[in-house]
Amino acid sequence: GIPAVALGAGGRGGSAHTTQEWFENVDGTAGIARALTVICCAAKAGE
Repeated sequence: GIPAVALGAGGRGGSAHTTQEWFENVDGTAGIARALTVICCAAKAGE
C-alpha cells in the first residue's frame, strides 16, 4: 500500500463517499495549521 496520513480539515462532514456527501467549513484554518505542523515536523525529522 501507499503510506498516508489523515488529518482533520477543521470542518464537519457526513455521508462520505456517497452522492449525499457534505462538508461544512467550521474553523477551516485548523486544518491548514495541522498540515503546516506536519510538514514542518517531517522536514525537521529529515535533517
